[in-house]
Amino acid sequence: MSRFILSFLVFWSGWAFAASEKVIVEVGDGRILEIPSGSTLEVNPKKLLEVEAAGKGQIRILALKAGVAILKASSESNEKSFLIEVLSRDNQGDWLKRTEWRNYFCSKDGIRCDLDNKVISGVTEDVTWFFEARKICKAKMPCSWTVRMNEASRIGVQSELKRVYDDLNFYLSDDAQIRIESLCEDKDKKRLDQVAANLKETYDVTPQIQCLQRTPDLWVLDVLVVAERAGSGEISNPLRWETIKIPSDKPFRAYVAELSQNNRLRLSPQSNVTRSRRRDSDVARPRSHIW
Repeated sequence: MSRFILSFLVFWSGWAFAASEKVIVEVGDGRILEIPSGSTLEVNPKKLLEVEAAGKGQIRILALKAGVAILKASSESNEKSFLIEVLSRDNQGDWLKRTEWRNYFCSKDGIRCDLDNKVISGVTEDVTWFFEARKICKAKMPCSWTVRMNEASRIGVQSELKRVYDDLNFYLSDDAQIRIESLCEDKDKKRLDQVAANLKETYDVTPQIQCLQRTPDLWVLDVLVVAERAGSGEISNPLRWETIKIPSDKPFRAYVAELSQNNRLRLSPQSNVTRSRRRDSDVARPRSHIW
């Protein structure tokens, strides 16, 4: 007889768990639950939860102690039950298995979750989600983040960085590592510190600073272009700065002379900023007159 009663209780308990809506909270957390209007409530065991009315068809639960409780709300025409798991604050090991975090991380297109090992991987085009989710993962223990941005998203963020900080050269990797190229001179330090602080606040990223070297062989020039009316010798207005890019396979002087002849302009190249190029990285040089 005792075996029959035990089997019946196990079966009934399993049915109750399967039929209940599962809710996961931590000790000290509150949650609003929707219940049938006019319901009476049963909580078992009562010591885990504090329950109060929160409006028509709603109750608020407050988790008091770790454990598992069943809450049943019954009205004349309807019944709803909840399986409420209260987790201890010092037990964070299974955080990714909780419904709210699993939905946030693992329901995203292109994202995969290893729930047991707490590994989040995949590729996403959602830049906002990428940085928010990565920040949350870094704050959780344990959590391993190997998600990448797709190429379009990476280029978009890199272009936005260049638009905001147009005086600096940026490189952004698909895992959101940011590299800034600079001469690392004394006059650059304050600017770099400010940019690094902004990036930390916006993206939760500490950028890498790559210090560049000067080389004297290749030049890219910002020049003052002075236009002259054909035959009059009179300088037209206004004077304006423009960038002339010199192809690497053409001599500098010959190319400027060709521009002057083809466009019927007198070009007076005077360097505002002269830069040498090494490994495709622009390097600033002091002002100088080269012509």
